[in-house]
Amino acid sequence: MPSRPGALRRLGSTSLRRADAKLQLIDRFVDQSSKEAREIAMPECDDGLLWDLLIELRRRLVDAQLEWGAYARSRVLEGEGKPGELTG
Repeated sequence: MPSRPGALRRLGSTSLRRADAKLQLIDRFVDQSSKEAREIAMPECDDGLLWDLLIELRRRLVDAQLEWGAYARSRVLEGEGKPGELTG
């Protein structure tokens, strides 16, 4: 499975003209982001404010990646004339 940056580079390549290929890459990106979200450790209360802030930063970055994945999927489907097919 390619890394998220690798998947995004492939998404931008001219060889991915088919919607299904684009959707597969977007789905991989979202799957990797979801996996990262599940792996974020819950900090202990005594780990300190800095630890809490770093965990929250990671959580927000993953949330943004997942939101982008939904947006990208809808744009690809829109381009195919299928705006109602938003499966995740």
